[in-house]
Amino acid sequence: MYFLLGLLLFTTTGCSIQSKAEHQPLDLEGPVAVQVNSFAGDVTVRSIDPRTGARPHVAVTRGSSHGIRRYDKAREAMDSISWSARIDRGDRGPILVVDVISTAPSATGVQADVVIEVPIVDGLSVHTTKGDIEVDEVSGPVELVTTDGSVELLSDQALRGPLKILTSEGDVNVRLQAGTSGQLDFMAKDGRVGLYVRAGQMRIKPGTSNDSCRGQLGDSTEPFIIRTTHGVIRFTVKHNPKPHGIFHMD
Repeated sequence: MYFLLGLLLFTTTGCSIQSKAEHQPLDLEGPVAVQVNSFAGDVTVRSIDPRTGARPHVAVTRGSSHGIRRYDKAREAMDSISWSARIDRGDRGPILVVDVISTAPSATGVQADVVIEVPIVDGLSVHTTKGDIEVDEVSGPVELVTTDGSVELLSDQALRGPLKILTSEGDVNVRLQAGTSGQLDFMAKDGRVGLYVRAGQMRIKPGTSNDSCRGQLGDSTEPFIIRTTHGVIRFTVKHNPKPHGIFHMD
């Protein structure tokens, strides 16, 4: 019976393989901007407290899914993935740049999941496809772009923009500290927008509806742009913003 069940799972799911996580330690202290450019896959970026014993690093897990009895093709596609991490210098300080590419003829079924942990994320840019983006603790400008994935941004820091989040076929959950300020421009095509502003001055502008919102939060003129399709945008500003209930509803 167990053999038949295993055979059924294999024949219905095809061949899927995954590498062990590949780690690169980082010699970083203090704030660092982070820039991620990935052809496809999930991206997680966290600020960490070195006092906990955590150490800055980048971890990448390569994976590939192909049809039934196509292990060789799946392995070949996974081996086409390569990545690099380097530290550049910018006007504001160090910039961690992570690039993930694939030379496979088609990116279908091929992806690499990236996890980055650094002391303080001060400025963030993530571009990927077919993957979720998760961010825990950030300050400075933020740009998060993906497709077919959800985005979660949690921070005990007040953001004053600019903020840009673009995705499709996924939800966007943003939870920020009181003092966050910017010009809000949200749209969830074939979805809906939920605002939960518990701290700060909020002024809703004309044109706001169930699936879009334009408004002014605080006094900053920096843009806060969020877009998705077939998903829900939930935007929360409050003291102690990270704890949340089911579906990020407060």
